[in-house]
Amino acid sequence: MKKLSCAIILVSIGLSPLSNAEINFRGFGSIVGGQAINVEPDEMVLGYSDTLNFKQDSLMALQMNADLEEELTATLQIVSRGNSDYEPQVRWAYLTYHATDSLQVSVGRTQAPFYRYSDFLDVRYTYNWITAPERVYGIDYPSFDGISVLYSNSVGPVDSTFQFVAGTVDSETKSTTVDTTYMVFDNFYGINWTGSWDFLMGRLSYLKAGITLESETIESLAAGYEQLGAGMLGAAQGFGQFAAAASTLPVGQRAASYAANYAGVGNTYLATSDKIRALKDDGSYMTVGLGVDEGSLIIDSEYIQYEIDENLIQKTTAYYLTVGWRVGSTVVYGTYSREEADAPVSIAIAPSDLTSVAGAIAAETLLPNDPVTAFGGATLQQMSIALAQQGKGLSDTLISRNRDFVNLQLGVRWDFHPSAAFKVSYESTEDKVSGFKGGVLRTAVDLVF
Repeated sequence: MKKLSCAIILVSIGLSPLSNAEINFRGFGSIVGGQAINVEPDEMVLGYSDTLNFKQDSLMALQMNADLEEELTATLQIVSRGNSDYEPQVRWAYLTYHATDSLQVSVGRTQAPFYRYSDFLDVRYTYNWITAPERVYGIDYPSFDGISVLYSNSVGPVDSTFQFVAGTVDSETKSTTVDTTYMVFDNFYGINWTGSWDFLMGRLSYLKAGITLESETIESLAAGYEQLGAGMLGAAQGFGQFAAAASTLPVGQRAASYAANYAGVGNTYLATSDKIRALKDDGSYMTVGLGVDEGSLIIDSEYIQYEIDENLIQKTTAYYLTVGWRVGSTVVYGTYSREEADAPVSIAIAPSDLTSVAGAIAAETLLPNDPVTAFGGATLQQMSIALAQQGKGLSDTLISRNRDFVNLQLGVRWDFHPSAAFKVSYESTEDKVSGFKGGVLRTAVDLVF
């Protein structure tokens, strides 16, 4: 149905008797083949296994630009990706009013300035890599629906462009960085500056939004916190009842202490489960870029940082540095990139560690040994120890969610045709936390038409 709808749109555009409108069609694409090297059959590197794959990074796209006269234009871009079985997707659909030579306002669906190459990320002919560096560009931020105001002028010797964006992002996303299947950015806004001076280029961008993420991992951990919280409150109730019945005995006084410990930690688990979920949580994104293109020398770099307040998504920083050399129609380059993320320690250690309390409970000989129905037939002693162990394991899992990836890439680009480039690259990746290492060899033909 989606494919048919897109076809109808394109046919209607081409055949409708639009008066006073000049319509131009352009296209671009990439045919990419790749295979992971030195990996096990079930291991993946940049989406590739040890089997040759021509779909993962391949794409084809068509863009329509309509000049409606009186400073008004319309743009439509449709992209078909191999890793989505070439299902057409409307990436851009917006109107632009050119108020002056320096000021233009666009409304509709367009690309947010998350990265230096955001506006032409899919037009891979415009840069030397086969795909942009994974450690920085690992999250495929979708288009946003809203308004973009672009102002271009010279500030001294620097040609500058300022962009303000505001709107919403509501789309599925595929990412190797964040385990997310769906995301919504409410109250999304930000500003971006790009400047050039002679052979230098600079870029600054800052974006904010209220972020909602849907993720199986996040939901599973949040549900685990809720179950542990409820179980610990049940254990606290059991200890409280025993303490009331044996209040004159030393074991009853100890049981009251156990009840207080389990009640406090149980309530903290329940409260922390809301922090794990991202429901309109404040998020921010910042990026800095610098480039040099002087004669044969090419230097390109970018640094990003993003975080979501009180959330399982760690504060993440990433950067890359590319150095290349141009010889005629050929470019040889190397890229170093790194992505680091701190574990969400403030969430992971929110509930106190009950293992020492569980050890004291295990030594008790006067606690009731009758199975408790609420605990599935386990005794109060057995279940309280099990709950403490589960809580410790969950906290350890969260604390271990550090990320530290390093990628090294060597590549060559050859412009063998005025509208096409052949590329080949080898990229290695190392997970410094788990110790995983692997590489992927890719070739590509990028074209514009």
